[in-house]
Amino acid sequence: MRWRLSLLVVLALSVAFTQAGWARSLEELVLLAGTDALPEVRAAAGLALGELLVDSPFSDSDLEEMAVEGPSPELRAAAGTALKQRLLAAGRSLGELERLASGPTPELRAAAGPALVQAIVAAVGRGELSLEMLASSVPTGASRELRLARAEAVFLLLRAELVAPAAQAAVEAVLRGERVRVSGVELDGSLEEVRAAASDFLAGIYKFYGFLNRLQDPLADLMAVATDGSLTPEFRAAAAEALRVVFLARRARAQDVLQRLEGLLDDVWDQAQGRRNEEALRAVSAFQELLEAERAMVILTSEVAGEFTAAQRLESVARNAERMAALIGVDLAGLSRTIGAIRRDLQVIEMAVERAPDVPLELLQEWASSGATPELRKAAGAALGERFLEAGLTFDQLFELTANGPSPELRAGAGEALSRVLISMDLGEVELLRLIARHTTAFGLHPGTSLELGEALSRALARRLKEDLQT
Repeated sequence: MRWRLSLLVVLALSVAFTQAGWARSLEELVLLAGTDALPEVRAAAGLALGELLVDSPFSDSDLEEMAVEGPSPELRAAAGTALKQRLLAAGRSLGELERLASGPTPELRAAAGPALVQAIVAAVGRGELSLEMLASSVPTGASRELRLARAEAVFLLLRAELVAPAAQAAVEAVLRGERVRVSGVELDGSLEEVRAAASDFLAGIYKFYGFLNRLQDPLADLMAVATDGSLTPEFRAAAAEALRVVFLARRARAQDVLQRLEGLLDDVWDQAQGRRNEEALRAVSAFQELLEAERAMVILTSEVAGEFTAAQRLESVARNAERMAALIGVDLAGLSRTIGAIRRDLQVIEMAVERAPDVPLELLQEWASSGATPELRKAAGAALGERFLEAGLTFDQLFELTANGPSPELRAGAGEALSRVLISMDLGEVELLRLIARHTTAFGLHPGTSLELGEALSRALARRLKEDLQT
C-alpha cells in the first residue's frame, strides 16, 4: 500500500529529525507515526494525522488496513480516528459496520462505533429490528465495541422515556447492576457495556436536568455519588463527568465580569449624554471585548446554576451592543432603551450566578492528588487545565507540575495547560523536538519525565506538524 515506505527512508528521517521541515508530506508523517524511535514523536504525528487523514487521498480501505496493520499504536489510532469520521458519512450497511466493530484491532473496532450506533437506530426505525431484539442481542456481540454500540443505541431509542424524572431511578438502578424493564425492554445492569451506556446517559441528565431542577445542590449531590466507593465505577463516572463541568463554574469571576459590564454601560450612557461620542464608542468597544472574552465562562457558570437561557441572553446582549454603537450621537432615547434591554438580560444572569458554586483552585488540586475515588481525581484533574491557565501559572510552574506532580490526574491537568502554553509560544519544530529529546520516556521514567509531560509535548508538536503541512 501507499503508506508503506522503505526502511531506508525511515532511517533518513530519523537522522534528519532536528532539521526544519522534517515532515514535509503526509506520507512522511505516516512514517513518523509508525516508526519513529521516540514515543512522543510518534504520538505527535499520530495526533496530527487523525485530522489530516480525513480529507487525504488515502481511501477508506487504506485507512482500514492502516488501523489493522500499522506498525505502531499511534499510527493505528490515527487511522482509526480518521476512519471514524469517514464512516459517519459513508452510508455503510449495518452488517459491514458490525464486521468492522468485530475486527482484529481495538483501533478498527472503535472507528466503527458512532456510525454503527446510527445504523442500528435506523434499522429499528425501518422495522428491520425490534428494540426488544436489540436489547437482548447486547451480550451476544463478538466484541466489547459491538456490545457497547448496541447498548448505546438502546438508550438512544429509549431516550424519551428515560429522561422523565420518574425514570432516572431506573437508570441509576441499572448503574447499580440491577435488571430494569422500561417500556417492555429489559436493561441488564449486570453487563458492563449496558452500565457504560447508562453512565453516559445519566451524565447527560445530570448536566442538563440536574443543573436545571433535579439536584438541590449540584456540587454536594454529585460529590456524594462520585466519592461513594460502594457504587459501581460507571455510576461514579456519570457524576464525575457532571462534576467536571461544576468545577469550571466561577461564581466570583463571573460576578466581577458582570459588574464590569454594568460599569461600562454606565460609562457609555454618561459619555453619550455629555455628547462625548468618541469616548462613548470606546466604552462600547471595551464592553464588546469583555463580553466576547468571558462569554463562555459566564454561560457555563449560569447553566450550572440552572439558568439555561444564558447563551441566548448573551447573544441578545451582543446584538444590542452593536445597536448601542449605531445609536450614539443619533438617538439618545433609543440608546437608553437599548441599554435598559441589556441590563435586564444581565440581571437575570446575575441572579443565577449568585447560586453557582466556586471551588477554590487549591481544593481542586487536593482532590486531583488524593481524592477518595479515581473518578473524583479524574474530574478534578480535567478541570485543572483551564483553572491553571486562569490562575496565570508560569511555564516553569506548569512544567514542574506536569513532570513531577503527585498524581497522574494532577499531572494530566497541568499537562493540558502546558500544551496550550507551548502552542501559544509558537515554538518551531526544532525547539519542540529538543524539548522532547531531553524529556522523552523512550528510555524509561526518571526525574524530569512523565507520561503526562510526554503527552503535553506531543500535543504541541502535533499542532506544529499539522500547521506546517497545511501551509
